[in-house]
Amino acid sequence: PVPKITDGYICISKTGETLQNYILNTQLSNNFYDFLWYLNGEIIPNAPNNSKYTATEVGTYGVVVKNNSTGCASDMITANVLT
Repeated sequence: PVPKITDGYICISKTGETLQNYILNTQLSNNFYDFLWYLNGEIIPNAPNNSKYTATEVGTYGVVVKNNSTGCASDMITANVLT
């Protein structure tokens, strides 16, 4: 699989509240693939096994995608989320 995610922006208030999230979209089907999401190189605990992930923090997000039928996995693809 060849996932694609792109850099994006979130909006955070001066008090640290996230006002606008950013959705990372691999452009792959949930029906055929498993998704493992990372933030700054660490697996995101309890991240949904989903082709899309909602970023609520600044950092470098990554995803590894595995084909359910072949077991083949992608390289980690990353995108930066900034304010």
